[in-house]
Amino acid sequence: MLEGWISTQTRGMKAAPKQMEIILTADIDKLGKAGEIVKVAKGYARNMLIPQLLALPKLDKYVDLVRRQLEVVKMDHPEVETVEEVVEAKTEEQSLKELNVILNRLDTQRLVVRRHTPRKSSSLRKHITPEDLVAEVKKQQNIQLEEINLEMTSVIDALGEYEIPLRLPRSVQIPGGKAKIFLKVKVRRA
Repeated sequence: MLEGWISTQTRGMKAAPKQMEIILTADIDKLGKAGEIVKVAKGYARNMLIPQLLALPKLDKYVDLVRRQLEVVKMDHPEVETVEEVVEAKTEEQSLKELNVILNRLDTQRLVVRRHTPRKSSSLRKHITPEDLVAEVKKQQNIQLEEINLEMTSVIDALGEYEIPLRLPRSVQIPGGKAKIFLKVKVRRA
C-alpha cells in the first residue's frame, strides 16, 4: 500500500553539529600542540579532554588565557619547548623534596619492634629478618622500603638497639651531608 512512498518532510528538530572547537592546553598526540584550536567530537571534548584539563571550549576568554599562559611559560623557561616538560621538571623537583623528607624521617625516628622472649633471657624466640623490618617500617612510619635497601649481614636475635645501614642508589644525595643513613631499631620485650 505505501511501498513507493517517500517522505518530503522531517520530523522534530534538526541534528546539532557533531563537532565543536576547543583550544588545547597540553600537547596531545594526533590532535595538536598546546595553544592550537582544533575541532573534535562533542562527546570526546566533554567527556575526555575538558574534564582532564587537556582542553577548554573555544571562547575568547579561554583562548586569551591559554595563549598568555603559554607565553609566560616560554619566558620563564626559554630552554623548555612544551608545557609537559615544565610540569615534568616541577614533579621531579617535588619528588626530590619528598625523598629528602623520607630519608630524614628514616634517619631521625626510631623503629620499635616487640618480640616474645624466654623468661629472664635476652634472646628472641623468633628472629627479626629484613622482611620483618620492611613490614614494621611500612606499618609504623608509612614508608615503603625494599629488602635490598637494608644492609643486614645477619638476622637480629636479641633484645637491644641496632643501627642498620640503608643502601641507596648513588644518584640519591643524602640530606645533611652525611655519608650513610641508618635505620634505628629498638627491640623490646612484648
